[in-house]
Amino acid sequence: DRGSYDRWASWLCLLAFSILLWGGSIRAVLAGWSLGDISRDLIPLLFFFLPLWLSPRRARVLNPGLLAIALCVGGGLMAWRYLIGTELPSHDWGHFIYGQSLAYLANSPLIAFSASFGLLLPLFFWLNAPGFQGASRHGSYRPLMPRHKLARYLLCLVLLGAAGLALLTMATAGQRAPLGLVTMTIVAAVLWLGVGFGMRHRLARTTQYRLALFLVLLTVLGLVLALFNLLPSDMWHALAEKSRLVGDNARLAEWSAIWQLVGDEVLTLIFGLGWGAHYASPAVGDYYVGYAHGLMPYLLLKTGLFGWLAAVLYGVALVLWARAAYRAQPWLSGLMIACLLPPLMTGALFYTSYKFLGFGLLLLLLRGMAVPPSTVTANHPSPTA
Repeated sequence: DRGSYDRWASWLCLLAFSILLWGGSIRAVLAGWSLGDISRDLIPLLFFFLPLWLSPRRARVLNPGLLAIALCVGGGLMAWRYLIGTELPSHDWGHFIYGQSLAYLANSPLIAFSASFGLLLPLFFWLNAPGFQGASRHGSYRPLMPRHKLARYLLCLVLLGAAGLALLTMATAGQRAPLGLVTMTIVAAVLWLGVGFGMRHRLARTTQYRLALFLVLLTVLGLVLALFNLLPSDMWHALAEKSRLVGDNARLAEWSAIWQLVGDEVLTLIFGLGWGAHYASPAVGDYYVGYAHGLMPYLLLKTGLFGWLAAVLYGVALVLWARAAYRAQPWLSGLMIACLLPPLMTGALFYTSYKFLGFGLLLLLLRGMAVPPSTVTANHPSPTA
């Protein structure tokens, strides 16, 4: 029962939020950190638990398909704003690494989501993948594509444009982790469609033909680009050079510095330094900052092992929501869950994007997929794709 999954996940989410809120706040008050520094941590915490603030009644009327499309388009707009702010000519986008600008727009988790979702949704729609008619195992599923064919193709063009801008932004910003995760997601999704599902179920003949045609066209396109030297080989050289110069961007050194701070005393290891704490981060030249590059070291610094316990509880809640969504509609939910992995993993391990509002919106999308639609929506079957 999807409602049962949602109730259990919501309780786990509430417990995780309570641990982080009160544990980090009490520790911050005892340490005497300023109210301004504490609020800079608590406000992103509200963003992070955005799924918790959605009541079950409102969650039932939330359309996850429309939300996913809106987030994808939003990521494309952020990517466009970043690219035009670099002052590079358009033909140099994606070919040269440009320094960060515009309040770190390129670090938004919506950009990584847009790069994968904007490519895979039109691809799966063109391949006529099973499940795009909106049918589900446990009740009706809201339609993801518009009713009219022209609107569907226009939407696919918009999503492809957003994905292209997102990929150019990640390449121009030199973001190795998101680029690698998005690439693996796209490859895994195509293999899942062509191999994984095909081994368990028989794909429709139309899907088989279109998948074969897609792979042939992709191979031919790669050969043509390589023949005329149109592949962005200079970008690969730039990324390799960045890896040679900066390595892991002092991420391991940052982990070591945080561990030395919290590992000196047992109470600090258990409860952390509290919200508002600052430390000298090797990742930014030993400047005193109140963040860490990754959710896990950040929670260890601020809330200690109790924070990691809360992260585990929240992770179990996310798994429950993902399981409920996948059981209801394997194809659509599986596609969106796969596209959520690159931005969520990047924020958990490499970037400070866990503090962004977009990070919470992506988690909200996951819960929206898990909650069954209202009876009003369920009584209206979705149109044939």
